[in-house]
Amino acid sequence: MFAAAATGTWFALDPGHASARATHSPQPAAARSTLGATPAGTTSPPARSAVTESQTSTVAASSAPTQTQVITLSPWSPGGTPATGITITDRASGSCFGTAESTMRTDAWRCTAGDRILDPCFSPDSNPSDTSALCPDGALDRMVELSVPEGFPGNNNHMPGGPDIEPITLVLTNGARCSFAGGGTATLAGQRPNYGCDNGGYLYGYPNKTAAVWTISYAAPGSGASVSTPITTVYE
Repeated sequence: MFAAAATGTWFALDPGHASARATHSPQPAAARSTLGATPAGTTSPPARSAVTESQTSTVAASSAPTQTQVITLSPWSPGGTPATGITITDRASGSCFGTAESTMRTDAWRCTAGDRILDPCFSPDSNPSDTSALCPDGALDRMVELSVPEGFPGNNNHMPGGPDIEPITLVLTNGARCSFAGGGTATLAGQRPNYGCDNGGYLYGYPNKTAAVWTISYAAPGSGASVSTPITTVYE
């Protein structure tokens, strides 16, 4: 079973599959940004804005971006509360047993709540003594707040400056919105379908980051072949 976050469900991954992430270091040339801080009031610290629908709207197929936009997700405010713009869709108690497979971020974990596996879940920072996490629930501005009474499993083994961080979600020029997919899957031309799209298509491999506009191998629904397709926006 692969993650179906693109269709509005939790990032639920098969607990027994091997990690789909590869270690490689391409040379990105896209425009990078972090969602900026916005004042939260005179007595509160600034809160980093979360992803909003206006920021993540799909792009018509006729659009031709000059540069892929890379946005770093910031689900927590500096004060340790959900960032401005984050909607908490549910609260649950669970545990985290390893580092995330969907991203190499040092604050991302692989967690459980009942019989569900949630990946990624973001802690307020990389401190293993934290006892809460935010896990995307379909859209990246909608999250489950997970209580982790036992804390996190030691230091995160995603090392700063290590393997390149690949996107959690991508938006293509054809309007498709695609999210990381875990679990055992078939390959196409030697590449694994690493992302499932909200239109039923798949993305194979990882983005080609050698130009200002990144591309990725996209297979339309029902197609037995893939084509290189430009990427407008990625969320890491």
